[in-house]
Amino acid sequence: MNEISVRVQAFRDFLKSANYAPRTVDSYAKHVLAFLRSCADVPSHASNVLGECMLGYLASRPSSYDSQKPQIELRAALRRYFFHATGEKLDLRSDEPIEAWISDELDGLESYVRDVAGLAETTIASLCNHVRRFLTHASCRGVEGPSLISASCVRDFLAVELARCEPSTRKSVATALRSYLRYLVFRGVNVDQAVLRLPISSPVWKLSTIPKTLSDKELSTLSASFDRSTPEGIRDHAIFLCMSELGLRCSEVASLTLEDFDWHRGALVIRQTKAHRDRVLPLLAPVGHAVTEYLRYARQSRAERRLFLSISRRNGTPMSVNQIRNVIRRAYLRAGITSTTGTHALRHTRARSLYESGASLKLIADILGHKSIDTSRVYVSVGIQQLRSVACPWPEAATHE
Repeated sequence: MNEISVRVQAFRDFLKSANYAPRTVDSYAKHVLAFLRSCADVPSHASNVLGECMLGYLASRPSSYDSQKPQIELRAALRRYFFHATGEKLDLRSDEPIEAWISDELDGLESYVRDVAGLAETTIASLCNHVRRFLTHASCRGVEGPSLISASCVRDFLAVELARCEPSTRKSVATALRSYLRYLVFRGVNVDQAVLRLPISSPVWKLSTIPKTLSDKELSTLSASFDRSTPEGIRDHAIFLCMSELGLRCSEVASLTLEDFDWHRGALVIRQTKAHRDRVLPLLAPVGHAVTEYLRYARQSRAERRLFLSISRRNGTPMSVNQIRNVIRRAYLRAGITSTTGTHALRHTRARSLYESGASLKLIADILGHKSIDTSRVYVSVGIQQLRSVACPWPEAATHE
């Protein structure tokens, strides 16, 4: 095994020890292998030389719209390799400024969807990210303002973007683009009528698939995967129970504060929700015990009012939504669960459990914070066990018994 192979294998082991997903490990290793082959003489321990080579390598890469996603992944891979090799951090963010008209469009759109449409912050961030990609695509094709967007430009973007997305993401892309066009009409921009006549939609039908849920055995395995002998394990187990027992979203868990817990009444107030309205949930005993254990033995900061805080890195700072999400994804890896890696499966599982125990759709909607019962109906789509309970035996099989 040559020196480059040794370096790449050591980097792979580093990523695996940090609980990176196998697909991410393979992708990052591939990027680092290509980098090392182009800069084979760079000593891995010399941080200044290694950093300069990385910046030069990135500058030689294409920067068109079609290469944006690989560029982001490449930068992430090189950052992790630099930290692995030197123990230091390196800023590899692109210095290319966003065009002024795109920046203005995004600022205006963000205000519109927040103040007029009333969307949640997480939804706004996702929507603006999709629109940024569309506007960058348009700019690469010579568009210098929203009034110059053509129907062919929109069609070309959707053809490229939707081909690389999962079905649920395709719906988000189409929804974001429709929202942007509505915003342009709201502003009175003279948009090409051919653009407004385009059928911008993605064929994703509600109730067409059964949501992914976890079995009781998988849920128990997931719960047992947390090492509660460490502060991180105690905290992460409390996060898991907030999601599995109460059906909270990642953003709602990240927003929890000490004041949201009414220990005398045994209640928990969920604020800053996607539906823009508070809801009060019963503080179930497993959740209460886990949070109490976290407060007594793992949480160190007394000044910060947010409940879940970072421990190993940036000790005492509130955990972000992505950090909350990664807690569950790492638990999936430890538990060996490959059927799903999404945190929403815990919400689906809780909804299914409530439905099977006899709870009404209205009660489930109230617990999960849904404005519409139709949304809750998606969460409790009939599964195998329910089908088995109403299935009749095959006539010929019955006669042979």
